[in-house]
Amino acid sequence: LLCEDPSVQPLSAASAAVGIDVGLDHLLTLSTGEKVANPRHERRDRARLAKAQRQLARKAEGDGANRAKARRKAAKVYARIADRRRDLLHKLTTRLVRENQTIVIEDL
Repeated sequence: LLCEDPSVQPLSAASAAVGIDVGLDHLLTLSTGEKVANPRHERRDRARLAKAQRQLARKAEGDGANRAKARRKAAKVYARIADRRRDLLHKLTTRLVRENQTIVIEDL
């Protein structure tokens, strides 16, 4: 499938360069001095995750429908955490690419 969309324009070339330092207390520290906080998504959903895991642990191993429901509920909480992480990283990397021509990442 091939189509042309005249409303899509290429991004203008940015001349800025940025260095990225990955840290423990902050997710990223940029060479511009900006610090990107680590959102710790599992902290917000920790109570829901703990409850879902407890309910799953109480179910008998096997092919029971109740265990399958509990497993799906725990998987949903895990998926929510993963989706929120992925969304944040996608937004952050897209912003960095749009604003900078050169990106240098720390290599330890």
